Amino acid sequence: MHKTQRAGFTILEILIALVALSIGFLSVLALQLSTVRAVQDAHFESVALQRASDIAEQYSNAGATQFSTSTAPQFAVGGPANGMDAISCYGIEAQCSATQATAFAARESLALLRSEIPGARVEWCHDSAPWRQADHAWRWGCGGSYADPLWIKIGWTSRRKPSVMTDTPQFSIMLGVLAS
Repeated sequence: MHKTQRAGFTILEILIALVALSIGFLSVLALQLSTVRAVQDAHFESVALQRASDIAEQYSNAGATQFSTSTAPQFAVGGPANGMDAISCYGIEAQCSATQATAFAARESLALLRSEIPGARVEWCHDSAPWRQADHAWRWGCGGSYADPLWIKIGWTSRRKPSVMTDTPQFSIMLGVLAS
């Protein structure tokens, strides 16, 4: 009997090649997904910086002298407080003090932030210790008096690290210290 050689691939060789190609394809897909999430987080950080800068600029334009220790604007997760009432300063007819106008502009910036970063959490308050040294991270909550620096803390649920939202703000900026 004479054996003839056939040209081509066996089914086993084809299956091995398909498995190798599938592993390569899935690796590229995972890398692409990771890249998209990193770009989204970078975009959120950029938006957070812009909105915090807007609030800081409004605060700076009003000057620290516009706020007494009892009217310094504060904003917490639950909603408006001290100086952040729902007064509207739109239009020519609006009768707003400098403090109210600053608080209104900050409130508008915060609303814009929340529309640009779904699920954003914002705290704007006095805090004597915003940094947790033991964890090397920012902390939520406000533990200070009006003599302590005014901070804007912004966080969101990261798709790369879902537990980040509950643990720490991703972004904090100090506005300054109010004089009594």
